[in-house]
Amino acid sequence: MKRARTAASESSPSSPPPTRPLSVLHSIEEDLPVMCHRVRDLLGVRGCAALFAAAKTLPFTTEITHTVARRLDQLLREHHVDGVLTYEQHAQHQQGGLEQQDGGPGARRMTRRHYLIRVLWLVENGGDWAGNAVILRVARRTGHVTSLPVTITATDLRRLASKRRYLSRPEALQQYSVYCQDLGMGMELTPGANGDRLQTDLTLHTADTLPPACPFAATFDATDPACERLNALYRFFRELCIDKMITYPLDEKHCFARPEHPGSHTYGRISALLDQPLPVWGCRTVDHILDGGYKATRRIILSGDKADSTFAAFICLDKGKYFPGASLTLYTTERPQVGGEGPAGVFPQTFAALLEASGDASLLDTIAAAPIFPSCMEMNETTT
Repeated sequence: MKRARTAASESSPSSPPPTRPLSVLHSIEEDLPVMCHRVRDLLGVRGCAALFAAAKTLPFTTEITHTVARRLDQLLREHHVDGVLTYEQHAQHQQGGLEQQDGGPGARRMTRRHYLIRVLWLVENGGDWAGNAVILRVARRTGHVTSLPVTITATDLRRLASKRRYLSRPEALQQYSVYCQDLGMGMELTPGANGDRLQTDLTLHTADTLPPACPFAATFDATDPACERLNALYRFFRELCIDKMITYPLDEKHCFARPEHPGSHTYGRISALLDQPLPVWGCRTVDHILDGGYKATRRIILSGDKADSTFAAFICLDKGKYFPGASLTLYTTERPQVGGEGPAGVFPQTFAALLEASGDASLLDTIAAAPIFPSCMEMNETTT
């Protein structure tokens, strides 16, 4: 419904209405009055007439589309996510647009140009996207996605929350919400009655709400905040996502589990690794605290977070604070080698990555002596 022109607006044609940032979660048409005022003031009447005449030509609109795509390519490279995240290259998008701010369904048609503008807005205004590269590489090596790069589709855009909820999230959650539905079972970020949910309720902390003497206070980052899920407190939201994927991969996972009691040599080694400053062995290290500090857990990622990784492997360390016992477990998604001799022969790349990272051959012997999942033993016995 068009607004009636007022005498004030006619007498002050050069005074634009209050402006607001152009938003991917607002339709282009809603921002059209603001855009018109800006263009008119910049070009004048004759310039506007020439622009409108040019805009009716196919080459002009095609060039706009190409320009947006080139800018989007440049931004993905600058954020170092061009190998893991992309957009639809040639598809046309003719179905309804994004959800409106009031929660109503979008009814306008989404052309390719509009689709690209929306994706561009997300990348250009979404902060630093580089941290998503690790999430998506781990997703690939744990079977949560079948290939990289992951494509931001028009369907992904339509699934985004309302503008108010989207912009209320920290940057890491804003970015993750764009592609999380592509990561498979249990990885989608959804709105709940008390905030966001990652399969279950998610609590985001501020610097003031962290527990007393929290070891994560010194590294707190409001753009990727500490968070809690299922009584586990994580240093960063992105680390929660990584931990969830490597702990519950969709690809087959094999492990060597070694429980230890106080007094043993391995127990002391586990304690030392849990206390070692980050990053352990120069590897990406994910920490979380369970049940208010009653148990500390650390994941040392040996493979899966780099661009050239072909499998995921990590060490999991657990130790209770008020009860005896600790455990050291090696997990891997490397495919077992038929006829391999011993654990290092069945999983050669995994044990090679462990030796390269730790530089400790005796640690390999300790892990190799641990019980292994029956599936690996059975597979090797029946094929030799």
